[in-house]
Amino acid sequence: MLLIPQKNSSLYFFNIFHVTIKELFCLCKAFIICLSVGVPVLNPFSILVFFFFLVGSLEAQIFTPRDKAALQILLRNPHILLTQINTRYIKDMSYLFCLQDPLVKKGVCTPYREDFSGIGKWDVSHVENMEGMFMNQMHFNEPLQHWNTARVKNFSYMFANATRFNQPLNSWNTSSGVDFSYMFANATRFNQPLNSWNTSSGVDFSYMFYHAKIFNQPLSHWNRTRHNFPKNLSYMFANATAFNQDISQWHLEQANVQGIFLGTPLEGTKIQNTQASKTPQSTMQDDKQVDTQSQAPRTPPNVLKYLHYPQTKAELITLINDPRISLASIDTSLIEDMSYLFCDKGNTYTRLKQLPIKNGTLWAEQDKEYNQILRLFDNCQMGSNRTDLSGIETWNVSHVKNMEAMFMGRVVDVPLSGWDTSQATNMKGMFAFASFNQPLDDWEMQRVQDTSFMFYACREFNQNLNHWDVEHVRDMSYMFSLTYDFNGDITHWKLASATNLQGMFKYATAFNRPIENWDVSHVQNMSYLFYGAFNFNQPLNEWNTSHVLNMRKMFFYAKSFNHPLNHWDTRRVRNMYQMFAYAKNFNQDLSSWHLQNADTRCMFFHAAKMRSPSPKAFFKDIASCG
Repeated sequence: MLLIPQKNSSLYFFNIFHVTIKELFCLCKAFIICLSVGVPVLNPFSILVFFFFLVGSLEAQIFTPRDKAALQILLRNPHILLTQINTRYIKDMSYLFCLQDPLVKKGVCTPYREDFSGIGKWDVSHVENMEGMFMNQMHFNEPLQHWNTARVKNFSYMFANATRFNQPLNSWNTSSGVDFSYMFANATRFNQPLNSWNTSSGVDFSYMFYHAKIFNQPLSHWNRTRHNFPKNLSYMFANATAFNQDISQWHLEQANVQGIFLGTPLEGTKIQNTQASKTPQSTMQDDKQVDTQSQAPRTPPNVLKYLHYPQTKAELITLINDPRISLASIDTSLIEDMSYLFCDKGNTYTRLKQLPIKNGTLWAEQDKEYNQILRLFDNCQMGSNRTDLSGIETWNVSHVKNMEAMFMGRVVDVPLSGWDTSQATNMKGMFAFASFNQPLDDWEMQRVQDTSFMFYACREFNQNLNHWDVEHVRDMSYMFSLTYDFNGDITHWKLASATNLQGMFKYATAFNRPIENWDVSHVQNMSYLFYGAFNFNQPLNEWNTSHVLNMRKMFFYAKSFNHPLNHWDTRRVRNMYQMFAYAKNFNQDLSSWHLQNADTRCMFFHAAKMRSPSPKAFFKDIASCG
């Protein structure tokens, strides 16, 4: 395929077909070969020869654009490799890989290229502006350490939202750099040494490492000259949660350092300029201490041009429904409610119809189960219709409290283990009916109170959750119900606050983990707990059941279970209806149980092996069981 540049393009030689002297030579050679063997020029064989030489010449061609516009024409041609482009004349590479006007002027950088192979070999020795060059390039992670950046003045936004980038840059010559603002903003994987950089010309470092959450490298050699002073370091490390380095040697006589350490281990640190020389314009005296704990403005200045900062859930939904906007470019740090954000009502309905059916209705006998499913389903219309969730793994959810049904019915194929869920209180139905199987073991759960229906009918989910702190969770009802594949490790959970375990493992057909050490002393409802948990067969005799009121169908159709339960305190239990019905292997002595007020009808209905001594009350009204 021949490149056809726009009219008046500075791609040189011929403006129509971009034919170079080399290509003309190849064409002539093809003609000579055809004539020498007596083949007519328009013969199909000659056409194949022409095509062969043209393709070969194109693949070998080195393109030398004279300006940014010409360079972008080449970059958008999928048949041209980056190694075929000589960039020695280019001075401006700002927003090079963003769709251009008018979108960039509106603050929207939409990437158009994913393959950056060979870009590390580019000649950038004349480039002066690299602003936003790799912004929003979520796949970019090419080595750039050999670039000559000696003339670059503007590095702002260069790697903003480049969420995979983590390559060495310490060899760069940054002596001409003036603007470093937002350079690594939300570059969530970047953690490379930069201490060799010469930042003596730098003026603006604001938000440079904003939310670069793993960056923690020494920068003590920066800003140590007395001949030039940085003006703006505001929020430079804000929300860079790992940063904990000494910058006490920096000269900051004229600098704005508001919020410089906000959200880092250094938050609240006082910067003292005892060695700084006074200047008439100094905003910080030698003995003055500057508070670095100032709260960031709700909308950081300038960042709205290129990063999106919704302040409400409605604004967030508007952004994520815009296909031009990368989800990684949205800062969600102000959002507290993400309930039903991505719920998919159509897919939820499809999976809902696949649930077990009995007499034309869902096999959800308890009113709570059936009604709660319908409530979640009815509320699902509130969410976004976006299907590609790439980029949400970088979201700052540290202020989100409500995640109810957030991914209900959704296909979620992105890792979420890095999310800060420390403020979340409600995860009810979060992954209900979803297609999801990603690690979540690192989530902070210490404030969560409701995990009911969290993985309900999330059939593929099977991850360890043993590190979760669930001491404050009160309602775990139907948490893993119909999660057919789940057998994750949850052995060490402390259920100090849990009162409701109803249906927690109902039809969790693969689950068989030891959970005898759980503290269930406050649990009142264990009905349907192991209903249809076909493989569960673990000891439970040490459970403190002294507060349990309801054990209805607790082991119904738990066909593998057969462990002693004689230590249980059942004096408060009121409902044991069909507790072991169809538990065909259960055969344990329960004669020590106190059942004065319990409904024990049909307790062992079709529990074929039950022969152990038990109170006669267990078998009353057996004829009415069906």
